[in-house]
Amino acid sequence: AAGSAGVHLVSGSASVTGTSFNVKGASTYGVVVEAGNTLTLADSSIETTGNFAIGALARDGGVLDISGTSIATEGTEAYAAYATN
Repeated sequence: AAGSAGVHLVSGSASVTGTSFNVKGASTYGVVVEAGNTLTLADSSIETTGNFAIGALARDGGVLDISGTSIATEGTEAYAAYATN
């Protein structure tokens, strides 16, 4: 469904290691972190399929610390990583 995410961090800090996300549908997200929060993602994989889908999204100054992680996207105006401020 539009707006769905594998992880959507809205408060605090979190770490995710060794996880695979496969999200399908228009305007969906692999991982999202909101303002003032930090998500550490290691040794994982993200796949999104759908128009306007985003693998990793940091909104309004949210912090994504990604290492050893593959991100694949498929679809019109789909992005592996995207940040807004």
